[in-house]
Formats: sequence, C-alpha cells, structure tokens
Amino acid sequence: ASSSSVGRPLAGAAGPGWRTPMHSQIRASASAAADVVLIGGHGTGLLVALDRRTGARRWSARTPNWIHHDAVSDGRVVVVGFGDSDRSFLGRAPSGVAAFDLATGRRLWTEFEERSVMTSPTILDSIVVYASSGGVVRKRLLATGQLLGTQELPGAVIMGPPVRTGDTLVATLDNSRICTVALATMERRWCREYHDLRMLGHASAAIDHGVVVISAVAT
Repeated sequence: ASSSSVGRPLAGAAGPGWRTPMHSQIRASASAAADVVLIGGHGTGLLVALDRRTGARRWSARTPNWIHHDAVSDGRVVVVGFGDSDRSFLGRAPSGVAAFDLATGRRLWTEFEERSVMTSPTILDSIVVYASSGGVVRKRLLATGQLLGTQELPGAVIMGPPVRTGDTLVATLDNSRICTVALATMERRWCREYHDLRMLGHASAAIDHGVVVISAVAT
C-alpha cells in the first residue's frame, strides 16, 4: 500500500482501519503492545513499530538477520529472535535475540547464538526465555540481557515457539520429542519421544487445563 493510505479507513472494514507499507516480506504475525503494533521483516530483519490507531510509523530498527516469528513485549521492552533459515532449518549466522526500547526503538542489547532463534521468546516478569534451533534454552534478564541460566534439549526448536504455563516452558522439538523446563531452576521436568511422529518442532504445543496437545507429521 502507498504511504498516502496511512490513516484511511479500509473499504468494507468493520470499523476504522489503516494500511501502511513495510518494504519487507512478512512471515510473523503482527503483535500489539501498549499503543503500538510490532511487525518483523522476514527477508530483511527489519522491526517496525506502528501507531495502533493510525498506522503511522513510530520507529524502525534492524536486527542482524531475518525475523521469523512475533516480537514480544512487556510494555517497556521489545524482544525478538533472528536468524536465517534460507539454506537450513538449523539456520546460519548471525543468529540470536535483540531487545529494544518499546517507546523509542533504541537497541538495549543483542545476544548471539550458534543456531537460529526462529521462534518468539517468552517474557515472565523481569526475565526473557528463548530457544534456538540448536536446542539451547536461555534465560536472561529482560533489562540487560544478562545470562541467568541455560538448558540443552535433545532436539531442535524450529518454527513452533515454546509455550509457557505458569513457570513451566513447553517446547516441541524436531524430530519427535517434547520437553518441559522449569524456568525458576532451568531444569528439565520431563521429555517424551514419539517414534511415529516427525517435524514436531515445526508446530507449537497447545495447553488446556493442564493437558498438552501436540501436532506433527505421522509416519
């Protein structure tokens, strides 16, 4: 859409709407925090914050590589994973996570990983937790990026973001495992392997009343 359409209602929309150009491919869903909408660029690593009411660009920032999944925020800090999977689901450098000030877009910190972080991080109070396609789970201080804990899982977290229930992280892993991690201690609570499934790490688990539901390709 052209920049002139910013702030104009969309035809046929059920209420006010807007369009705005991104100048980048988009794979991730848009996410909302406070009064802005956050969108990451798939081929460029561009992270854009748009005014939630008008669609006007508040700020834009650049991560070192592609953004595959949604940015997350606690209302003050925005954290997003990055990494290029053009040649491999395991990704290639540079890969990691970056954090920005939600109001200004100022970069707060960047931490690099050996493998791509193609999924969304999760925020719990003052910490941020994320998983890489190398199966490494990291816990960091949200404000500074200081490392608080690490856990290695027996598989790759590919395209399905880990989900959190309370202080437990549930991660689906390629090819056929699911594991849970206690965020307080970063210890594994349990892992299960399903020999008749594959590509389990490509879809997030769902949790309903303590029951974990997974989906994968059945062989």
